[in-house]
Amino acid sequence: SLFALCAFLHLCLTSATADVPTGEQRWEVQTDGGISGNLGRFSPDGKVLYTGDLSGQVIRYDLTTVVRGSPKREWRYTIKPISTYCERGVNTKLVFDAAETGVVFGSFIPSGSCTDTHAGGFYKLDAVTGKEQWNFQLAGFVWDSSAMALNDTVVYAVASDAYGSGDSYMYAFNYETGEELWHISVLGSEIFFPAFLGTPLVASDGTAFLSSENTAVYAVDKDGNRAADPITVTGTTGSTTKAPLLALDDEQRRLLVTSQDQNGNFKQQAFDTTTGDAKELWSVNADRGDVGYGGDRVAASFASGVVVSFLGTYLFGLDAATGDELWRFHCDGALAADEGNVPPLIDAEGTRVFVACYNNDVTNFTALEMASGEEAWSASFDNQYNAQCFAHEAATGLLYCLKASDLHVYDGATGEEQWTASTLGYTPLLDHANGAAKCDGGYHSCTDYGPPADYAPLRRNK
Repeated sequence: SLFALCAFLHLCLTSATADVPTGEQRWEVQTDGGISGNLGRFSPDGKVLYTGDLSGQVIRYDLTTVVRGSPKREWRYTIKPISTYCERGVNTKLVFDAAETGVVFGSFIPSGSCTDTHAGGFYKLDAVTGKEQWNFQLAGFVWDSSAMALNDTVVYAVASDAYGSGDSYMYAFNYETGEELWHISVLGSEIFFPAFLGTPLVASDGTAFLSSENTAVYAVDKDGNRAADPITVTGTTGSTTKAPLLALDDEQRRLLVTSQDQNGNFKQQAFDTTTGDAKELWSVNADRGDVGYGGDRVAASFASGVVVSFLGTYLFGLDAATGDELWRFHCDGALAADEGNVPPLIDAEGTRVFVACYNNDVTNFTALEMASGEEAWSASFDNQYNAQCFAHEAATGLLYCLKASDLHVYDGATGEEQWTASTLGYTPLLDHANGAAKCDGGYHSCTDYGPPADYAPLRRNK
């Protein structure tokens, strides 16, 4: 099988500028199948790495023991294939309980030669030993990730139908036993446009919100009761052609829904979800003719009473309570992105938002003040479409950004570049225990790049 072949990808470290120190490779692991940032996870203390890959393997590594450039492998679990031609691959995030005693994930069959090409399932492993604790097999394709809620006693999982209908389902499982508690279904159109897209967005009371390709947003309570009337997103002109993007202010129980219609116009809505049926609090329309076309960047984030929203070629700051426009920032060209629908990155303190803009000549990483939209600093470099800032750490104040194949690490307060490393352009994993960026190595390897040995960590006043 193609996915059983082990390919070694050697990553060379480069520096974008002569005066910026270059990150150092500390270790590398190789896998039998393709991996991405979504299929890896670091433990909170930074001592353990888990990977999942398209060959159907989940592996745990001890990062405190590195021999000949590779960390010690503690265990490896392989999903049992249906047949020789029907190997199963891991295709969802690895989801852990708060104590990290177990891990759940979903699988599908990537082989085109398999007659049952879309069968999948959900699994739970003991995170310490790698022993399978339960599995639940589906007739349908596992479309996206699992989500966990209710103090780790319930697993929410989404899957879509295998036979072309696009009908989709959300399941609730008992986390300890794997017993199905309930499931709901929503009609789709066809397999390429399933009813559900994305991970269930789960509130603290166990209510799950699901964004659907059929232009509706569904709310399901912890007992599997679906709200009588889903939120219907009609867009500003015509009908929506993409599933709306969701963000949740759990403390205020506000649900933010961002959508784009078939004509490229945008709509931002906020709903009160404290009652059974969501009540619209406010709505903002943005005509493509006024804000320009920003590609697929339609997403938003909450922080400090402000909604920060990508609409067209603008980044808007809206009052979270009223929807009133507080400020807008125009990208000279368009919003850069490694992939579409990436929410705006807000710093750990909720005081700044970071955006990447590009045109034919130059790309900028820019830091804006959340309250006013004023520019705090900007870093410019040669034009590069695939650019985004993806993480900010409160402890160190470091800002992690991607520019094509390079990782750039900045002081989030001043914009001063700290160090760089080559990452092949894939969004890195981040070890929040020690502030070092960990990036996957593409298809068959995962490589750790830390700061240079002589790097002096930033100091923050408490």
